[in-house]
Amino acid sequence: EQFENALADIETVIKLKPDFFEAVRRRAALLVTSDRIDEAIKGLQSVVEEHPDQLELRMTLGVLYHSKKEPRKAIEQFNRVAEADVKHWALFRHRADALLSIGKQAEALRDYESALKLNPTDPGILNNLSWLLCTSPDKKLRNGERAVDLAEKAAKETDHKAAYILSTLAAAYAETGDFKRAVEWSEKAGALGE
Repeated sequence: EQFENALADIETVIKLKPDFFEAVRRRAALLVTSDRIDEAIKGLQSVVEEHPDQLELRMTLGVLYHSKKEPRKAIEQFNRVAEADVKHWALFRHRADALLSIGKQAEALRDYESALKLNPTDPGILNNLSWLLCTSPDKKLRNGERAVDLAEKAAKETDHKAAYILSTLAAAYAETGDFKRAVEWSEKAGALGE
């Protein structure tokens, strides 16, 4: 946990070998761990400007922008990765999350569906797609029965121990009109203390 020493070592490695992109990624991770996300973003941004083909770094940059509540900048990075014809579940999942946060639910739905095809057991994808299907203000996107199915799978994947997933399951049951089960799962989510 000697972050400053580790950071100094990584900076030395980057000076000696600027194209060692794993070191760049690790520097960003260390900066984020040290609550210096702006520095991490700035460092990644300068590298991807010089090396636009470094898609993994661009993905990391998008994730950091989204965590910093800058979803449009995140989407811009994810779109640049998608332009390279990348078909990876994480790209679709992260872009869907960012799209959802700016109210582009139909686009988010498409990306969640793509992510789910590539990673059908990921609890985060299952949960977020379920949430969209049971809470969207666009009635054309809502599908309570599918939302229940997805949320039940997410709950099973997490051994029914993730409060946010149980909360989604409750919302999905409410969407189908099964308020008894909605209350039951909502209480279980609350009992987990999250």
